[in-house]
Amino acid sequence: MTSSVSPGQCVAWCRVPARPLGVWPRRRPRATRNGCSVPADQRSFFTPLEEYSCQILHGSPLENWSLCGERCSGSRPPVSFLQATATAELVEYLLEGGDGPFSGGTDSWPTWFSAGPPVETASSGRWESWGFEGSPKEPFLLKADWHCVPQWGTRHEAFVPRLGSCASIRRAPLRVTAFMEAFRQVNAACWQAFEDELEHLHSGPSKSRRTSSGCPPSTKFEEEEEEDDEKEQEPGDEDIKWFSGFLLEVLRSGGLFGSIEAQVGPAVGWHQMRSHTDGTTGLLHLGLTLQGRRVLQLGLHDSPQLPDNANSNNNDNNTNNNSNNNNSNSNSNRRRDPSVWDSEAWHNFAGAHLVQVPMERGSAYLSSPFLFEHGVTYLPGGFVGQGSTNNNNNTNNDNTNPGSGEPTLLLMCRLAFPAGSGALRANQTRGPGALAVAKALASCLAAGAENGNNNNSSSNNNNNNKNSNNRLRLPSLGEVQEVQKILS
Repeated sequence: MTSSVSPGQCVAWCRVPARPLGVWPRRRPRATRNGCSVPADQRSFFTPLEEYSCQILHGSPLENWSLCGERCSGSRPPVSFLQATATAELVEYLLEGGDGPFSGGTDSWPTWFSAGPPVETASSGRWESWGFEGSPKEPFLLKADWHCVPQWGTRHEAFVPRLGSCASIRRAPLRVTAFMEAFRQVNAACWQAFEDELEHLHSGPSKSRRTSSGCPPSTKFEEEEEEDDEKEQEPGDEDIKWFSGFLLEVLRSGGLFGSIEAQVGPAVGWHQMRSHTDGTTGLLHLGLTLQGRRVLQLGLHDSPQLPDNANSNNNDNNTNNNSNNNNSNSNSNRRRDPSVWDSEAWHNFAGAHLVQVPMERGSAYLSSPFLFEHGVTYLPGGFVGQGSTNNNNNTNNDNTNPGSGEPTLLLMCRLAFPAGSGALRANQTRGPGALAVAKALASCLAAGAENGNNNNSSSNNNNNNKNSNNRLRLPSLGEVQEVQKILS
């Protein structure tokens, strides 16, 4: 991956007057260095999931990054999985924030970590003050829920996916909040395109209808035609309108990547998270590994078509019991993909892929884990094993070897749903609205990933430099520092 601006180089980030922080502008501020745009080769761009960066456990090589996920409203939605690597300087900057829980190294771990299930939830020291508590589903981790929207203040009421309910959550450490604000800003073109797509879905075919002159219908005959259009709406139109409208509210209130689930653990021994799909807050998800190593295992498909024996009578409007929320109303009878840990079951799927993606310090991915079955293997601290980008022969599965002892420190950044009954309904939906939005989002992410793709032909260099301004990327260290100055 490419490196970012070095710590000694100042990146001036233009302010946007009269703009509430946390809501991206329609035109992205220019990141400048000595009056010039930050060169493309000094940015950490997101790239599609490709064969060289993952291990195919089952299926053919991933020649096309646009694959499909788990059943959603009678089809398999398109899935985008983009990767980037944060520079060591940026990761260190996020870890060493003076007000954060990771500065100067981690506090001691709760004694009950070594006792095994049933897990306790109590923590102490900075873990407690930052809201970390034991995870009943993953007893080898502590988890905390934060928001990273500046205008929401020190605490904000929001939906918490792992609890399946709303709660008051505190603001993330200043440097983490600045990083997420900078991430929203530098990729504003993509988020604006997604908002435009949601607007189109929400307005529906009748609302967007125009006469041959380009004006809205004005005569009684034209109004009657529009009423007939509304009567002839497809059964799923109402769900599309509701869900797209809900997401528009989320984006406009600052909820884009507004919620963070921080995960920490001592990384002693091997641990495996259950196979699951996330709730709908995972429709847009940025995962960043600050420390530790893990391997993400994905279940994907080549085609949106369901197998011939798929039962269309199953309810698509609820998530399965393995979804990453605590909702007891989930519908376990909904036909779903098998566990990603069941390789034999995946061999029975034509056009199916089981893919391992290694994650280590600085690894970032942008995707929609709401749309596909996945699980995570947490490796002992410092261990480099199967699926890792480091080609060595160390594949020892000895749980007693903690490696270098580097702990697991992760940030899982998602959509922040507002408090209220609509949040729970939205987090469970897998109907026509979810499918339509997934298609729109995949198109926007594909455009962001493909803009400015490097090409060895010198004749394309000028176009690449121009397009790279709209290409999805991580913010540089200088951009994050400038946002922190604004927030301080």
